[in-house]
Amino acid sequence: MKNNLDKIVISNLTKLYGKTVGIKDLTLNIKQGEIFGFLGPNGAGKTTTIRCMLNILIPNQGSVKINGEIVSRNSSHLKNDIGYLPGELYYPKGFSVKNLLDYIESLKEKPCSRKEELLKRFNLETHKKIQALSHGNKQKLGIILAFMHDPSMLILDEPSTGLDPLLQQTLYDLILEEKEKGKTIFFSSHNLDEVQKICDRVAIISEGELISLENVSDLSKKVVRHLKAIIEDGDLTVFKNAGIEMSVEGNEINFPIKERTILNKILKILSSMDVKDISYPPASLEEFFLLHYN
Repeated sequence: MKNNLDKIVISNLTKLYGKTVGIKDLTLNIKQGEIFGFLGPNGAGKTTTIRCMLNILIPNQGSVKINGEIVSRNSSHLKNDIGYLPGELYYPKGFSVKNLLDYIESLKEKPCSRKEELLKRFNLETHKKIQALSHGNKQKLGIILAFMHDPSMLILDEPSTGLDPLLQQTLYDLILEEKEKGKTIFFSSHNLDEVQKICDRVAIISEGELISLENVSDLSKKVVRHLKAIIEDGDLTVFKNAGIEMSVEGNEINFPIKERTILNKILKILSSMDVKDISYPPASLEEFFLLHYN
């Protein structure tokens, strides 16, 4: 479910910290029902933007509209239907997980109808003191607090931080389910791979400035991943004869992968060789920036 309504409109947003640019002249429109990725390296201005969106920070210039209304100090009613996960989590001392969940629930105008479902889904025990939780469990608690009142909009700042791969997938599944319900998700990340997995469009920022706004399908065409294989025995000329690009250092071969057909061709050839090790890590955001935006 998706339509053409602008759920969030960011216009000429600028935030300065003295002479340092947090974000500069940022303009974005986020549609209702889309997962919008906000991609950039650490320090690019992602958190500054989100804090301006929520009126935690006051911009030097520009505005943010949510549901057609300019966000200001008088916009607390807008926040009642937003689920927010900050990039840095700070919890009050002395609380157990249950104490904090109950306390936050008491402050909400909407009932927290999904609390028990989410606790079970993320396997979080409620009797433990928050300060005794691991980093990953603190992140799970933050996710539950953001989603438990079933908001129509979610603003998530680096939400997969500290989660193991299985829990990351649980989070992605949850976000995609929310999209199917017509909810709007603003998803900040420095992880190129996860943005490709779940987002519809992505804004790419660097040093506080927007450098590209793309559909994820178009973004994927620019991404280069690298398959690395260590070969114990095999004739490497077969790769050259097949027109496959590669570089060799000792017995390690590096294959730049620009499309799936090339990947499948390489794997077919490798299957006939004595392969000691193989890896196919996610694309590097830093390399992506160097190739396309510097």
